[in-house]
Amino acid sequence: QCNRQTALSSYFSQLKNPPIKIGWVGSGCSTATEPTAELTHFYNITQLSCVSSSPDLQNRERFRYYFQLVATNLLGAHGFFGIIQHFGWRKVRLVAQDENVFTATMDVLKDMLDKNAVEYTEVRFRSEETVPSINAFNSETRIYVLAMDIPHARDALCEAYRRGFHYPKYVIITFGGYVRQWWEMDAPSTNCTAEERAQVLLYSLAAVPSQLPREQDEYTAEPNITLSEFNSLYHEVVRRGINSQNNLEEFTDYIFPYAYQCNEATLAYAYALSKTIADLAENETLNREAAEESGLPEGETFTMANFTYANSAVVSRMSEHLQNTMFPGISGNDVRFNHEGIRDIDQTVFLLTECQLRRW
Repeated sequence: QCNRQTALSSYFSQLKNPPIKIGWVGSGCSTATEPTAELTHFYNITQLSCVSSSPDLQNRERFRYYFQLVATNLLGAHGFFGIIQHFGWRKVRLVAQDENVFTATMDVLKDMLDKNAVEYTEVRFRSEETVPSINAFNSETRIYVLAMDIPHARDALCEAYRRGFHYPKYVIITFGGYVRQWWEMDAPSTNCTAEERAQVLLYSLAAVPSQLPREQDEYTAEPNITLSEFNSLYHEVVRRGINSQNNLEEFTDYIFPYAYQCNEATLAYAYALSKTIADLAENETLNREAAEESGLPEGETFTMANFTYANSAVVSRMSEHLQNTMFPGISGNDVRFNHEGIRDIDQTVFLLTECQLRRW
């Protein structure tokens, strides 16, 4: 659950119950990740998130042993501005949901617009509000940047369709970090069809850190695997899970949107752990320090089986190796982190044509 209290309850339950953990992969969203990542240095545990993207997590002082496989959403501001600058647009309208992950991105974008003399108007709305109630679209502006979650984005497209705000006169720019074909998902509150939403998005642009998987097997990722091979393995695991639960529902080829990043997180941990084990075997001083922290008898050799939550020497070495991570990921990008432990990644712009997001 994307809930702070639930995340903390699970965190302390895992700490209390064996076996001892040497690291976490989680949580499932930024709201749940923030309180747990803030505790990592108290228990000498590294934490990797393969889903979170809030800019609040980009703080090495607060989140000392935290690493993130998804680039921060603040990067989206640079993508948005790059699009606006490329076309020479001088007037835009920003429509943002009043959640930090969106408003912080818009604040960065507004700063860039101000510095480059681009005129803008902004509408912000609370999560409980509906898009039609906020006058998001007006006839004085052709270019719109939508910064909101998927349900509100779908509602915005319906409102734009109802009022005739679509290509070729109007251009929509959206977050590209949504799941694929997000506009096709229906909900009880959605009052237009997927085809009508797609019409609004025709020739729209999406700015996203380049973390969507490539369409073709034009590269080989660690550990010596192509995208299609990974997808086949992923589907086989899902099938086995369905069969073990006697679930007779028809299997689909759906892939969890962050499956690629979670695979990369597992590999990053494996490499860091392997290097840490090698360090402990080769470095007598490090081994002795780790043994003392674990309370081993003098002269006894430390192994990872002796790890406790008092082992600051081990977590420091693990964190160092994670910080220096570098390998080709299945998402189509190198896995590497900036100095604050956040995925270091390029920007990509996508163009929607024929109901498909294509690299622009």
